[in-house]
Amino acid sequence: MPEMALFEEITGLKWDDDLGVEMDPEEKITEFNYEKFLSPEQLEGVDTSSAEFKKMIKIMNLKSKTKLEHLKDCKDEFRKLMP
Repeated sequence: MPEMALFEEITGLKWDDDLGVEMDPEEKITEFNYEKFLSPEQLEGVDTSSAEFKKMIKIMNLKSKTKLEHLKDCKDEFRKLMP
């Protein structure tokens, strides 16, 4: 289909990369796994049990996108462009 080729040319992503994927395998940062995403140097002197820290982690989670979330967003924008 020419639309799929156009999508790939514009975004650099393949339209069907999410085909058959029921659950996103990519992990995002949470208050339970932040050690995987932040280095010990970044956590030095930080109270990881504070409400401010937990709020920061939630914001980081919301602002970050997995590859599948990015693909979905690109598809949504592409659909708006197509007649």
